[in-house]
Amino acid sequence: MTDKRCEEHDQPELVVQNGEEPWELGCPICNYREFQAEQNGSELETVSGIGEKTAAKLKTAGVDDVSALKDADPDALAEKVDGVGVDTVRNWQANAD
Repeated sequence: MTDKRCEEHDQPELVVQNGEEPWELGCPICNYREFQAEQNGSELETVSGIGEKTAAKLKTAGVDDVSALKDADPDALAEKVDGVGVDTVRNWQANAD
């Protein structure tokens, strides 16, 4: 663990010592989110309840990543995304970490 902390999650950043080359993982939550995004094709798909089609709808509404989803106004976002209610947006935001 390092003294540096993630601004978004307030987690200590991690470095794995593997021989001569240190492997900088950074924030464990951000690192896992990046890994999941690589596996799923979109960072938004790492949030429970958001699949490929919904992620595409969110991107069309201007929400490109998890940080933007967390910052979005639930009422305004629900109006922009067809078939999505305010409670669903709030659930996504609660599950965003």
